[in-house]
Amino acid sequence: MLQLLNYKKAIATNNMETITELSFFTVTDLWEKRQEIFKDSSVSLKNITKVDASGIAFLAIWAKSLQGSKLKLEHVPNNVLNLIDTYKLNELFIIEN
Repeated sequence: MLQLLNYKKAIATNNMETITELSFFTVTDLWEKRQEIFKDSSVSLKNITKVDASGIAFLAIWAKSLQGSKLKLEHVPNNVLNLIDTYKLNELFIIEN
């Protein structure tokens, strides 16, 4: 329950650095805040422990919204890197670990 409350607080404040999951269950709330979130051109994924195709799709849409720029991903976990490679989305991102 505490994790859910922390997640809801992170979404409410647009604090992507405190989110631990980019998945089908979390992307819906993130999508509602996308206009604020997509203003940033970089994001730290250091606390992400769970990701699925929905989370990768959210990052890809965010990157495409930057119109000519790439989304900078910092502290990218291996599971995220693997999905980016699997879906051949490397050209959308600048990866800094």
